[in-house]
Amino acid sequence: MLYRLREIFPEFNYKRATFYRYVKLLREQTGYVQHEESRRRGIRSTPEPGYEGQVDFGQFKIVDIYGGFRRIYFFVMVLSYSNMRFVYFNSEPFTTATSIIAHEYAFRYFGGRPQMLVYDQDRVFVVSENYGNIILVKDFEEYVKKVGFSIFLCHAYDPMSKGRVEAIVGHTKRHFLDGRVYCGIDSLNSLCLEWLDKGSNCTFDYHKNATPRMLFENAIRE
Repeated sequence: MLYRLREIFPEFNYKRATFYRYVKLLREQTGYVQHEESRRRGIRSTPEPGYEGQVDFGQFKIVDIYGGFRRIYFFVMVLSYSNMRFVYFNSEPFTTATSIIAHEYAFRYFGGRPQMLVYDQDRVFVVSENYGNIILVKDFEEYVKKVGFSIFLCHAYDPMSKGRVEAIVGHTKRHFLDGRVYCGIDSLNSLCLEWLDKGSNCTFDYHKNATPRMLFENAIRE
């Protein structure tokens, strides 16, 4: 919400802590209080830095500049330790080829890759399961071997295994896509990168030039 206000009103330069205090007070005054017990929680322990990432897909009906609706599709990767995330949009449903491209963009954005990625058994990655043996799509299997990361497959909608990325899919819909007008897929991806750097991935003060991406890159160099 803070980033969207800064995007629409450039003169809105309140600090993060000041804005959070105002929203907290506003919720108390209006009765719109988010109760702790209603929040979704995973029970998996947090892995070591650089060890695990999670991958999932989402789709959304967005209003275009002509007043109609267009369905768009997006790829999400999140680092389990830092919760740093990457989102990439496509105008068509993802295939194995476009999913591999999205992986490359994500690794470039992070400045590296985790040791293991967690997926559900999506058809763009998995052909079938044969007596417990997972058969991967050939192109994806070759890509995994080439890049050199391991994979862990789970069932869809499994908060114990990949609740972080499922939460980011919903977060992207609510806080980036909702209320936005579609002006083209390239424009949407550019705006999303800015949102990630200045909003969703910015755990520090907005006016400082430090982001979680820098910390991740420094960890890789070390």
